[in-house]
Amino acid sequence: MVAEEADNESYVNDGEGGFRLCEDIREVMEYGDARAARLSRKITKDKKNKRGEMVGGTVTTTTFLVHLPRTMCVEQPDFYPAINPRTGKRRIDPETGEPASRSRWVARDRDEADEYFSAVLEYLGANVVPGGMDGILGISLSTARTPSHARSRGHLRDDPKHPGSLRQDWSRAYSEHRDVRDEDGRRVPGWEKIRDLHVGLREHLIAKGFDIERESSERSTESLAKAEYVASMQALETAEETLARVAKLEPEARARLSASLKQHGSVPVRSSRTPRPRAPTSSTRPSATPRPSAPRRARRDDRKAELRDRPRLGVFSRQRVSGSPRPMRPTPRR
Repeated sequence: MVAEEADNESYVNDGEGGFRLCEDIREVMEYGDARAARLSRKITKDKKNKRGEMVGGTVTTTTFLVHLPRTMCVEQPDFYPAINPRTGKRRIDPETGEPASRSRWVARDRDEADEYFSAVLEYLGANVVPGGMDGILGISLSTARTPSHARSRGHLRDDPKHPGSLRQDWSRAYSEHRDVRDEDGRRVPGWEKIRDLHVGLREHLIAKGFDIERESSERSTESLAKAEYVASMQALETAEETLARVAKLEPEARARLSASLKQHGSVPVRSSRTPRPRAPTSSTRPSATPRPSAPRRARRDDRKAELRDRPRLGVFSRQRVSGSPRPMRPTPRR
């Protein structure tokens, strides 16, 4: 909240293992520039790759973001409008069809929150940030935004090969590096390093007496590639818009149906007494080749005998033979 922005606090490294209040962001930048000037290697700039991304340069700072656990917060329901990050438009609640909102989570006790972030900073300086406390450029504590959180920057550390100089240690700390191996001589991948840091932070905070989850929840393993995330957000947006339109049209549709029923009566339903067509049985199913009656069979047999006794013609005759219904066709001479 803008009205509470004045309650936010920022600190800059005092260069003596501690921090002092920061009045201007330039104080943090000056401290960082002074450390970067001590790098033993020249800083390289990022270059565009084939996809247009700026990569490959020297990493001099890393931002760490830590949220206050919800177990230490108080909820203020429906405080913010829920905005679709892709379109910038307000989301629609699929159940009510009304504009959706989201809750605000604020620290239930400001002193308790300060103690929590102090414990996190202690762990970052001892285990996460290369260079320890001296490597952390500054800290920003925000209670006006939701949830309350802290940001810190830095990670340059002393270069053991060049006394008095610093080196960039991002790969050794957070990614795979040839100098960081396990007991079997295998390079430790970055994801294992991050996992171990999370486990260590949880154990550190529990030892300090803070009420947090002791085990990782199923949410910690959930992840989506960028394309999958965009597709899921698009599908969610389409579903929300469809449900919103349905919710808006439902009262009108129900009113029309009610009026139609009153005007024309109830909807006809098939009566259980209405006979349904039955499948033909052997007694009712017509035969594929019905047998002729006896008189008809007798006439047919006589006709065959008459045709058998007629003389055969060697050439085509246009004369009608008595009793013949159609012209005779030529018969091959034998």
